[in-house]
Amino acid sequence: MAGCSPRALHGEKDRFMPESQTQSIRRRAEVLNLQLLVWLRWFAVAGMLTAVFFAHVLLKITLPLWEIGVLLAFLVALNLVAAWRLRRPRGGLARAVLADLLVDVGALTILLYLTGGAQNPFTGMFILQAIVAAFLLPPLQAGIIFVATVAAQLWLLGHGLPIDIPMSHSHAGPTMSDIHLQGMFLSFFFSAALAVLFILGIRDNLRQRDARLDRIARQIEEEKVVMRLGLLAGTAAHDISTPLTNLAVILDDWLDLGLPDEAEQRRQIALMQEAVSTCRESLTQMLAMGGRGRIEAAHAADPMALVREVGGAWQARYPEIGITYRNQRTGSGMILADLLLTRSLANLLDNAREAGARTITLIAEDDGAGIVLRIRDDGSGFPDTVLQGIVPPVPDRAAPDGSHGLGLFLVRSALRRMGGALRLSNRPEGGAEVSVLLPRVIHAGS
Repeated sequence: MAGCSPRALHGEKDRFMPESQTQSIRRRAEVLNLQLLVWLRWFAVAGMLTAVFFAHVLLKITLPLWEIGVLLAFLVALNLVAAWRLRRPRGGLARAVLADLLVDVGALTILLYLTGGAQNPFTGMFILQAIVAAFLLPPLQAGIIFVATVAAQLWLLGHGLPIDIPMSHSHAGPTMSDIHLQGMFLSFFFSAALAVLFILGIRDNLRQRDARLDRIARQIEEEKVVMRLGLLAGTAAHDISTPLTNLAVILDDWLDLGLPDEAEQRRQIALMQEAVSTCRESLTQMLAMGGRGRIEAAHAADPMALVREVGGAWQARYPEIGITYRNQRTGSGMILADLLLTRSLANLLDNAREAGARTITLIAEDDGAGIVLRIRDDGSGFPDTVLQGIVPPVPDRAAPDGSHGLGLFLVRSALRRMGGALRLSNRPEGGAEVSVLLPRVIHAGS
């Protein structure tokens, strides 16, 4: 499609992913990530218990066990609440994660304070909270966790209950028997292991999320083809209803009244040939367009030129209806046009004729970032049921306003697929006005 910007094409391609489905998939991935956080906290609590047991029982280091026990019990209770919350996910999960991580930072700070402050080799565990925050939280909230970890580390430089850690007094350099170095190694091991497990879990969740999104995208593409065929079939049925009716009337007259004279017979045969040609053309266009995507089949069109083209072709079929054109545009820009759009506009003109209109005005004007095509007529206007949007997709044929329902349903559905909209209103002086809102895809200088 010459001249159309790639951004417009990309937006058209991605427009139809339902927001509810994408939000559901993203929320599922978010919940899975939070489940990883819960498991990570269980591992961290288990690691703390192991470290306390190792230091107190094996190394005979005196620790404030009561205070440490209360702190670990609090973390267990917090994690149970977090696990329960994931079973009933609601809004505000990011704020809950922020609060949980701040509590984790505070709990680790207290634990390190109780076990020597900055002298404790496990101060490197703060990096784990920063990594988790970077993955699960928005940038601002992740920055809050980072600042909290830095502040906690800085505060521990001057605060902490002294503990008697056996230190190596060898001047030969570091040795494997140095308890402090062993603690540093364990700190690195736990931090790295938990970080790797967490990141691998995140990657797996992202892979599952992308697979679900791809599957839904393929399903939507298939549904778009089916929807397009349905819309084209509906518009084709709407288009061929009049010529088929003419055929039926002529054939009924021949059966009831017999064949007319030769001159009249030739005239009626010409009308029948024209009706068959119209039906064949409509079906051929439907088959040709059914398997092509919106972008593939579309072209950039000037709104007023498109209105004149559609109006002229339609008036050739109904010369008794007067059509006037008004170009009220003040800016530039074009619209994405295809057979579906031209059929939709023709359907709106058909509705105006069926409502008794004798004159129709076609208007093109700008509307912010979009373009509006207005169709004004002097017919009987829309019934209240149509204006209120409660007409069923296939209305009762016996209903006095039945002629509006199917055509408007098809047009509204087609415009929605194009990123547009349809507005209906009755004019105070009589008649109806239909506004077709379409996105502007090409601007001046693009």
